[in-house]
Amino acid sequence: MAEWLNRAFYSFDFALLEFGHNMHIAAGGFFDGFWKFVTVFGDGGIILILISLVLIAFKKTRKIGLTMFGAIAIGALITNITIKPLVARPRPYADETKIFYTWWKAAGSVQESEFSFPSGHSTASMAAMMAFFLAGNKKYSWTGFFAVLLIGFSRIYLCVHYPSDVLFGFIVGIIAGAISYLIVWFIYKYLKGKKLGDILYEKDIITLYHFIKNKYFNKNKTATVQGELDSNQNLQDTMENVAGKDDSLTTSVESGNVLSDNENIQNNDNKNIENIVLDTKNITDKEN
Repeated sequence: MAEWLNRAFYSFDFALLEFGHNMHIAAGGFFDGFWKFVTVFGDGGIILILISLVLIAFKKTRKIGLTMFGAIAIGALITNITIKPLVARPRPYADETKIFYTWWKAAGSVQESEFSFPSGHSTASMAAMMAFFLAGNKKYSWTGFFAVLLIGFSRIYLCVHYPSDVLFGFIVGIIAGAISYLIVWFIYKYLKGKKLGDILYEKDIITLYHFIKNKYFNKNKTATVQGELDSNQNLQDTMENVAGKDDSLTTSVESGNVLSDNENIQNNDNKNIENIVLDTKNITDKEN
């Protein structure tokens, strides 16, 4: 397959690679740094993934972010995991006997791993921008394709990909973006009016953070606080019961003292009456 690609697209690949090298020669290497900088935006799709995650964080741009993220993932699945190992096309600079190796050295000798076909940078950038175009406002979202062209050409200028690698990367990216758009569209349609759909539609990152925190992470805290309140209430009830028993005991003791005092008074009164009776009897006996 790799040999067939080299033969079938030789003229196309050679013409564009030569154009990139002639640009390098004409500008005296002035654009080398610029194209190295541009190509970084497609490295592993990392920057594009970060952009999609930022868009997912806000409800107004969440659909675009989800579509971009899905498109990049689908593109990587098709390109890096499936097609590249199957085709196993070497990089243009892999053969040191060919002119492409000389052009690669002149452009800065940027090292790349894995195989060449199709271009992962081109796939990721096209997938992301296709998703951005389909899910976004088409009045301005089409401008993202300029970035795709720049990233694609940077791979040709640096001589790390054949132009046919970039072309097929664009095709895979378009397919991946369209598939992701359809998937997200169905998800939004299915979840509309449902609880999970309300989260998807209505909550931005801050609201979603508080929602998840209160729903899943504050349960233990709430239970702990409630337990502490219940313990405090039980302690307070116990103290009140003890205080009530102390009051009853005090009342009982005081009542006992009062009864004892009454008994003493009664005994004294009885003794006084007995003494009066005895005195009266003695006086009567004397008179007689």
